[in-house]
Amino acid sequence: MTTATLRSEVWQRLDEPGDGSGYYTADEVVGALNRAQRLFALLSLCLETTGTLVLVAGQTWYHLRDYFDNWLAPLRVANGATKIRPATVAQLASLNVSWEGIEGEVSRYAHLGMDSMAVYRHPASPGTTLTSTYAKFPAALASNSDIPEIPEEYHPYLIDAAIPFLRLKEGGQALESALPLMQRFIECAGGVARYVRARSLDLRYDTVPAETITTDLSRALVIDAKRTPTWKAGKE
Repeated sequence: MTTATLRSEVWQRLDEPGDGSGYYTADEVVGALNRAQRLFALLSLCLETTGTLVLVAGQTWYHLRDYFDNWLAPLRVANGATKIRPATVAQLASLNVSWEGIEGEVSRYAHLGMDSMAVYRHPASPGTTLTSTYAKFPAALASNSDIPEIPEEYHPYLIDAAIPFLRLKEGGQALESALPLMQRFIECAGGVARYVRARSLDLRYDTVPAETITTDLSRALVIDAKRTPTWKAGKE
C-alpha cells in the first residue's frame, strides 16, 4: 500500500474529508503512520540490513547512528569470516580493568543503550573493518508513492496504530474508543516478533525480539497530558 492509499484509508475510517481539509492534516496522518511503522519495527525487529564499520586506530567507543542512520540493534558483528562475540561492559572490565586501553585484534564488542558500541580490543593502526548485520528502522514515508518497508500483509495494521496516535490530539472518549485498535496492532507485532525470535535463535543472532510485548497502551502511545502532540510527515 502506498502512502497515499494508507492516508486515504485513515481519513475514511476517521470520517474525515479525503483532501486534508478536516481536523487531521495530511502531515499529521503521515506522521502517525511513520510513528506506527517505527513502533512495529522496534517491537518485532522484522527489518534487517548489513553495513560496514571502519574502525579508527586507538578508538574504543562508537556511536553507530553516526555511521548507520537507520540503526536499531546489533544482530551479528564479524571481522571478516570471524564472528565477534557480544559482551557486557562488566564482563570486559572483569577481564581487565583497563580494557578500554588495550590494543590488538578485535575479539568482542559491547552494545549499550540505543547506539553506543565498544570494541575489545581496539586496533593500533587503520584498516580494520567490521561487518554488522543489524535490525533497522524503516525509511520514513514522505511522498505519495512511498511504500512501508514492513511486509505488505501488515500494512493495514499501520492504520490501526495511526488512528490512536491521531486521537491523542483529542483525548478523552475519542482516544479511549481507539485503544482496541492499538491492542490489535500490538498483538500483530507480537506475532511477527515470535517468528523473528525463532528465526534469530536459529541464526544465533546476538539480539532477538522480546518474548513478551507489553500491552500497556498508555506507554505505547506516550501520552503526555501537559501537551498536545503533533507530527510532521517523515518525523516523529
